[in-house]
This record gives sequence, C-alpha cells and structure tokens, in this order.
Amino acid sequence: MAVIAYTHDKIGPNVHRIIWPNMADEDTGAIWIGYSDAIRNVQATAADFDGATVTIEGTLQATPIVSSDFQVMHDTAGVDLTFAAGTPRIEQIQEGAIALRPNAGSAGSASVDITIILVETQRGRN
Repeated sequence: MAVIAYTHDKIGPNVHRIIWPNMADEDTGAIWIGYSDAIRNVQATAADFDGATVTIEGTLQATPIVSSDFQVMHDTAGVDLTFAAGTPRIEQIQEGAIALRPNAGSAGSASVDITIILVETQRGRN
C-alpha cells in the first residue's frame, strides 16, 4: 500500500505523457494535476493482473486534495474506467477533472506489476 510516483515528459507541443510504473495491489498513484479541458487517454498494462483492478479517479477540487475528493472517471460510453485482467485497451476519459490518479483495489496480490499511462493533450494551445 504505497503512493506510486509518476514520471512525466512532454511528447509534443501540447501533449504530456504521465506514467505510474510498478503499481501493486492497494497502491495509489501520486496525484497528477493537469488542465481540466484537456483530452486524456489512459492505458493499463501488466503481464498478469493477478486479480488486481485499477480504477482511474479524478476530482475538480483544488489544493489541498484529500482522498475523499476523488470520484471514479468514465470512458466516453459512460462506463467506469476500471482495468483488470483480460481487458487491455486504451480509453478516452470523459470528464474534465483537474486532478487524476490511478487506484489499485485490494482484490489482487502484492506481486502484481501494473503500469498506467496517461496522455494529456491540451486543447487550443500552441
């Protein structure tokens, strides 16, 4: 049960990539604060989720942010953004949250190794 730091790089003039590597069961990703009007896509990868589930959460709350501020984000079809074994995919995040984080549930094992990749494209910026 750890807070996993992210790495961040700018991969285009208006595009940021945020990666939370090596998440295990019950880990939470460090909070990423971005632009609320950004287009965001997210992907979860793992050799074996081993029963773990990762949910993408967000909030409109400004600092200070506490865990109870976060709500489950949704894909463009309105489905909860939750990743588990057998569901490798890339999804666009429907909501325009200010702060985001991945949250690994408690159904898996501590030996899982999940990587979450978020790509954020800022609209109308040069």
